[in-house]
Amino acid sequence: MPVHHRRSKALRSLNSLPRAMRGYILIASLAAMAVLSTLGYVMVQDRMQESRQEAAELAGTMGAQFKQALRALIAREGTGLPTGTFTGVNWLKDSGSCAGATGSARYLPCEFPALLPLGLSYRTVVTSAAGVVTATVTFGTPSVGGNTHPTLAGRVVSAINGTSADYSTPATQTYYAATNDVATGAISMVVSNSQENLEFVKVDGTSTITADHDWNNFSISNLRNLSVNGAVAAATVSATSINATSINAESVTTSRTIDRDNNGYYVDPNGISVGNIQRLNQLQILSSSVAGTSCLTGSIGRTSTGEPLSCVNGQWAKPSASIDVGNKVSVSFNQNYCPGKSAVVYAEIRGDRRDSMGVQIDVNGSLDSRSRQDSEGWMGYHSVTTIIAAGDCFRVRYITIAASSKRAWYRTL
Repeated sequence: MPVHHRRSKALRSLNSLPRAMRGYILIASLAAMAVLSTLGYVMVQDRMQESRQEAAELAGTMGAQFKQALRALIAREGTGLPTGTFTGVNWLKDSGSCAGATGSARYLPCEFPALLPLGLSYRTVVTSAAGVVTATVTFGTPSVGGNTHPTLAGRVVSAINGTSADYSTPATQTYYAATNDVATGAISMVVSNSQENLEFVKVDGTSTITADHDWNNFSISNLRNLSVNGAVAAATVSATSINATSINAESVTTSRTIDRDNNGYYVDPNGISVGNIQRLNQLQILSSSVAGTSCLTGSIGRTSTGEPLSCVNGQWAKPSASIDVGNKVSVSFNQNYCPGKSAVVYAEIRGDRRDSMGVQIDVNGSLDSRSRQDSEGWMGYHSVTTIIAAGDCFRVRYITIAASSKRAWYRTL
């Protein structure tokens, strides 16, 4: 049967339906067409978004390979790397094997594309200062059909930083950090031999902190040793050993404080301390002892009333009132003597004339004491005694020249 006969038959069948039924079928058909149209649009948009995400991943992967090429270049060339602005990728390809390449070694393969997806490209500025070589790369902002898509920049940066295999030589370690401007979507990357460009602190100790860190009131635990050049400010410091030039604290709780210059000197609050005490204004001994009881020889103590005690041969004893007198030292007349200690000085004379006999002691150049006979008819001994201080000097003199005998001596006290 011809087609137009079947179509006319279908129309006659539709026209034979009631008018209300024909309107319902028409509305349902239009609604179905709208739904199908919407579903198709959504599917197209989803596919476009998926395609853009895939393009961002590809751009990040290519950027990561470009990053590794820069890291290898800086690690090998160091401060010998030429500085300036480089566009594209040919400067990282070997000119001897790649068409259009300008590089001296193959850091990128010949087939590596000059442009990235999403309208991104490579613009690299190389600088060198104080031994630090830095390559700053700007990629631009992701765009499709002339429209920018800043939200795709984060996906590109994640892919670049995701390839984190370290590149190093025995002499040089390189670091990198790719970032994006949240507002504009502009993507940039820094590759350098400076640790400031390391995004994370490395556990192998090859990187160092370059700025202050705020630990947000959290603790650092299980730390073996802590070496501090400046000050340590903390409510509580708990450690087996602290080695510091100075400690400024309201309270220090420790079983022993050891001299950092000589560990044979230490202070033990609950035991024996070893060391030197100089320039002490006051020494207060808190507990009292009783004379005659046992002690550690050489110790110093006090009685309950504050009298001093010293430990002699293992027993507390009060200081003796006796004076330790030195040996007798004979001296000559008319000569200066400086014993260097407190001393008693004695001198005597027996004259052989009947007048003006005598003897005197001068201390520090001045008359201190004397004995003299001025009347006639007296012949015999005249003596004089004095005590001098530790810093004094003395001289013994006779008043008359003629004398049958004379002697003088001193004994330190």
